[in-house]
Amino acid sequence: MNRVNAEAAINSVFSAYGIARSAIPAGASSHVRGKVYELYVLTLVIRYLRRLGYLVSFSHPRGTVQFKASAGFLKASDPHFFAAQPGVSPSFDIYVDVEFQTLGSARLKSGTTSDLSEHHEIDIGVFTYGLNNVRPAHTDVALAVECKAVVSLPKSVIRGMLGLRRELSLLASRQRPTVIAEAADHSRPTVPADPASEVWLVTTDASVSSYSNSPSEFGISCIYKNP
Repeated sequence: MNRVNAEAAINSVFSAYGIARSAIPAGASSHVRGKVYELYVLTLVIRYLRRLGYLVSFSHPRGTVQFKASAGFLKASDPHFFAAQPGVSPSFDIYVDVEFQTLGSARLKSGTTSDLSEHHEIDIGVFTYGLNNVRPAHTDVALAVECKAVVSLPKSVIRGMLGLRRELSLLASRQRPTVIAEAADHSRPTVPADPASEVWLVTTDASVSSYSNSPSEFGISCIYKNP
């Protein structure tokens, strides 16, 4: 990843929302590199929603995007983006570093003791609008994005993405418009999933294309983006 290119791409989008350049973390550690890449991918999500006709706005004008020390509840007080169709109330919220409640947890019998398998982190998520102080249910996740700024992508990441897909939805018998597409009155993209959420793996490793066939059968987009 070329950091100069990544920061230029981030600033070109964030400046439209008055987001300060200080939103981009300083430093050269692998952790910081990963967070810069997440911001870059966040701009791709925003551009994607715009292409589908959504108007995107920021909750804290002249503020900044804040990463959490660790992923947790979705909190409306955290800086985030709104996505709305023109003339319509917002349909979705866009957050970073949020955990969601899994499909598996929704299927548990009443009274079952909870454990750590019942929620998973999303690097970037598009969620049902208006949630607060919760781990969103799997039915409230419209788009889940995993970001990997790596030189070589381990195959285990693909296995993890397949698990993420299953914890968000069941395999459907036919392709259907995604939640985001349908809300914008588009027939594409489609996924064979119920609920029809989108799942993206975005990485700096071009070899991700060698792992994309099986994930695509389950509605997972494996995307190479290396600024």
